Amino acid sequence: MGGGLLARNTVLNFIGLSAPILVAIISIPKMVSGLGTERFGILTIAWGIIGYFGIIDFGLGRALTHRVAEYIGKGLDEEIPTLVWTSMFLILIMGLFGAVLMFFIAPWIVKDLLKITKDLQNEILVSFYLLGALIPIVIVTTGLRGILEAKQRFDLLTAGRIPMGLVTYAGPLLALPFSISFIPIVVIFLVGRFFVLLIHLAMCLHVIPALRHGISVNMSIVQSMLRFGGWLTVTGIVNPIMIYMDRFVIGSLISLTAVSYFATPLEVVNKVAIIPASLVAVLFPAFTTSLEIDPNFTTLWFKRGIKFIFISTFPIIITIITFAHEGLYFWLGTDFAKNSTVVLQSLALAFFFNCLAQIPFIFLQSVGRPDLPAKLLLIELPIYIVLMLVLIRRFGIEGAAIAGLGRYMLDTTFLFYIANRYVKISIFHDRRYPKIIIGTIIFIIISFLPFVPLLKFAILFVTLSLFILVSWRCMLTGEERTLIGDISNK
Repeated sequence: MGGGLLARNTVLNFIGLSAPILVAIISIPKMVSGLGTERFGILTIAWGIIGYFGIIDFGLGRALTHRVAEYIGKGLDEEIPTLVWTSMFLILIMGLFGAVLMFFIAPWIVKDLLKITKDLQNEILVSFYLLGALIPIVIVTTGLRGILEAKQRFDLLTAGRIPMGLVTYAGPLLALPFSISFIPIVVIFLVGRFFVLLIHLAMCLHVIPALRHGISVNMSIVQSMLRFGGWLTVTGIVNPIMIYMDRFVIGSLISLTAVSYFATPLEVVNKVAIIPASLVAVLFPAFTTSLEIDPNFTTLWFKRGIKFIFISTFPIIITIITFAHEGLYFWLGTDFAKNSTVVLQSLALAFFFNCLAQIPFIFLQSVGRPDLPAKLLLIELPIYIVLMLVLIRRFGIEGAAIAGLGRYMLDTTFLFYIANRYVKISIFHDRRYPKIIIGTIIFIIISFLPFVPLLKFAILFVTLSLFILVSWRCMLTGEERTLIGDISNK
């Protein structure tokens, strides 16, 4: 498996992840205007629920990707169909469990947790029941995408991600001309995501024709998958809670309008994650397969992944922080610029750390130690909850953003420390890198300062010029410069 294939797949994955962002940028202002801030706040919570159950498959989706890639590395292709159907059966069971869970907790969410006005409660309760029916569809689709990842078919993954983005962000606009009720919006989600599932199923049958020859379930595989997925299950439950919990706490302690002011910047910075996501989705099955064939490849791309993510995300993050107020003003208006600027700046910096953390996170899972990230999350969870509650009560939605920043800084630091036991990250022992890190911190601090727009632009131009020069000449090797050139030409 060469760098050229990884470069191609990374570009394809980036395109697939970018397309929904363009739809979101156009659609969100129209949805805020059409639904109002309270209803749009509910919509962001619905997105959170869909996102949560899209990754809370009890670790089976990632376990399936890992196991299929492992079978490919060992040349056990004839055993893949049984593995796939057994895993998909388990994933479907977990999805149905999630649907039942949503049915029972929906009244509590609507009537007790969130501050939803009485005239909206029945409408939102019905919508949440419909969201429950969506959960098995979302989880099964995630499992099917894991199969395509293991087979390195990122061309098909990209093609499948585009309709997913359209359903999520453009779907609500189809209902607005007829009604501002939330129920038709969720129905569109339900129907649209079902067709997306069928598309992914057809793709998997195309990639692995042997899947068409009958469905078989092997109980020994069930036990093996559950063992591997045990700690992935912990990660799959705890990590989404920490990602989406703040919306529910803000809705409970403050208001749904405050959720809109917080969740909209969160949606913006979440999209920055497409850069590491484009790479780590490719590296996870590559790491797993290469461990069986060429362990040196794994070490090399661990270090390269860190550098590539740092170089590609820093310019975006520093631009968002610098022009957060102006960007929100021109995109969503005065109220969002006033209430969400600090939130956007803090979350942007938080996600910069989170982007860097993705490499050690997926590396530890690929080497068969999913327990280590999971244990770290279990330690972080109570600390984060206490910190978030204290800061939200004291500083409002800005406090929630600061709590998220603290959580990601802690998480990133410890993930790199743990991963360094397996891969000696020599780039941090080079004399050049402490200077680069200090310079990065200085530029980030400057970007938070409230200068006039013209001065902001001048400072940003100087910052990015210096960053590009130093990155190109000091951080990258000649081979890596050539690889980046190849990626740019694809």
